[in-house]
Amino acid sequence: MFHTIIEVLFWCFAAIALHTYFLFPQIIKIIASLLRASSTHSLQQLPKVTVVISAFNEEKVILNRLQNLDSLDYPTEKLEVLIGSDGSNDNTNSILHESTQKFTWLTPILFTENQGKATVCNKLVDKSSGEILIFGDADHFYEPNAVKNIVQYFADPNTGGVAGIIDMRNSPDESAVGVEEQSYYAYDTPIKIAEGDCGCMIGAHGGFFAIRKELYEPIPVELGVTDDFFISILPLWKGYKVVAARDAVSHTYSAPSVKDEFRRKVRFSATSFATLKYFWKLLFDTRFILSYCFWSHRVSKWFFPVIMILALFTNIYLLSSDIVYSVTMIGQASIYILAFVGFVMSRFGYKFKLFTFPYYFVVSNAALLMGLVRYIKSGNVTKWQPSR
Repeated sequence: MFHTIIEVLFWCFAAIALHTYFLFPQIIKIIASLLRASSTHSLQQLPKVTVVISAFNEEKVILNRLQNLDSLDYPTEKLEVLIGSDGSNDNTNSILHESTQKFTWLTPILFTENQGKATVCNKLVDKSSGEILIFGDADHFYEPNAVKNIVQYFADPNTGGVAGIIDMRNSPDESAVGVEEQSYYAYDTPIKIAEGDCGCMIGAHGGFFAIRKELYEPIPVELGVTDDFFISILPLWKGYKVVAARDAVSHTYSAPSVKDEFRRKVRFSATSFATLKYFWKLLFDTRFILSYCFWSHRVSKWFFPVIMILALFTNIYLLSSDIVYSVTMIGQASIYILAFVGFVMSRFGYKFKLFTFPYYFVVSNAALLMGLVRYIKSGNVTKWQPSR
C-alpha cells in the first residue's frame, strides 16, 4: 500500500512538471488564439501619464534613463515623471537635482533614509497627477513610441492594466547567467502575451507596467509583498483585464552575475508567497482562465523546488521496482550533473547552453526554495538594492 502511494505521488509530481513547463504554455496559446479579437476601441485624446520610478544608488544609469524619457514621442505637457531616490548615498541625488533644470517634466523626491521600493512607490503615487500610472525602473529604457502605444490599450474601459514587453539583453560583462536569463525571457514572454490576449496576464514585469490610477491601492508594506506583482494583479482583483502591449517595448540588461540573480530571486520568492496569501481567492475565481493561469504559471513554479525534491526522493525509493524508474532517475540526475558542469565552466568563463541552462534552472529553483524558507521562518524585508 505504501509503495503504491509513493508511486502515485511520483507520477503526480512528474505530471505537474510536465504541465508547468510544457503543456500549459501550449494550452494557453491555443486558448488565446480562440479568444483573441481586434480591439474596436480608440482614444480620442492622449491621457496625462505619470511615470513612477523608485531609485536607489543609480548613478550609473539614471542620466541615461532621463535622456531616454526625454526622447519619448509623447506630449510633454501630458507627461509627469516622479523619481523617488530611496536614501541613495552615491551621486544619484545630485544628478536628479541638476537634471530638473533641463527636464521640465521631472520631479525628483529625495528620501534621506532607505525605506523600500513599496513605500517609495506609495508616496510617489500620492503626489501623482496622471490618469495613467506607468511603473518603471531606472535601468529600463523605453522605445520612443512605447508610452504612446501602451496607453492606447486603455481605450477599452474594461482594461485596467497593460504590460509592456521587456527586451532582455545580455549584461555587458557577458556573464553566463545573463545569456540564460535572456533564454528564459524568450520562453516566458510568449506565455505572458497569450495570458494578456485572454485578459488575465499574471504578474507583469515591474519595469514597464501601466495601470489606471483609480485602481491603485497602497502596497501593504507591513506584509512584505512583491511590489511589482501586487500592482499588476490589482486590476484583476478588481474585475478588470490585464493585457500585453506587443508594440510597447522596454530594453534592459540581465543580472550581471549569478550571485546578483540568485539574491534577486530569493527576495522575489519570499515576497511572492506573501503576495499569494493576500490574493489567494483568485486561485478559485469564477473566471476559470484566470485561476488556471494563476495556478499553472505562478503557484506551480513558486513551489516547483519542493516538487523537484519530492520527485527525486520518491524516484530513489522506487528505483529497484521497475526499469522505468531507472530511466526517470537518469533523467533527473542528468539535469543536476549538467548543472554542476555548467557551474564549473562558468567559473572559467565558458558558456554552452547544454550546461548553462540547467545551471540557471537549478540555481533559480534553489533561490525560490531559499525564499520559501525565509518566508516561513521570518517573513520579509522591504528594503532593496539594485542588481548592479
